[in-house]
Amino acid sequence: MVREAQYVTVYNSRNKDKDCVGQYLDRIKLLVPGKAPLLVATHALEDNFIGQEPSEPDLEAHGIDSKAIMRLSSKTGRGVEELKQAIISAAAKMSGPSDWLSQANLKVREEVGAM
Repeated sequence: MVREAQYVTVYNSRNKDKDCVGQYLDRIKLLVPGKAPLLVATHALEDNFIGQEPSEPDLEAHGIDSKAIMRLSSKTGRGVEELKQAIISAAAKMSGPSDWLSQANLKVREEVGAM
């Protein structure tokens, strides 16, 4: 558990990985509560293939708009620069290092400890 982090969740948009994204996001929520991860669909911009998306309820439960999903292809390089800029932008907005955990993190720590 960390005070602040930007998680990047990457899934293959050409197979059934989209069906597991909700579970991945549930786990990330335990690590960084209250912050939506950056969601990246790979193999999405190849040969006019758009890419499969996770279900709307899974996305909405984690505060992610389907329009915010980054789509890229390592094969063609499309979308890679946009991902790089998104990560840099998110990092620039983070506060400096601190020993104090946020209230959301403390609450999750208590919930996990009670299990």
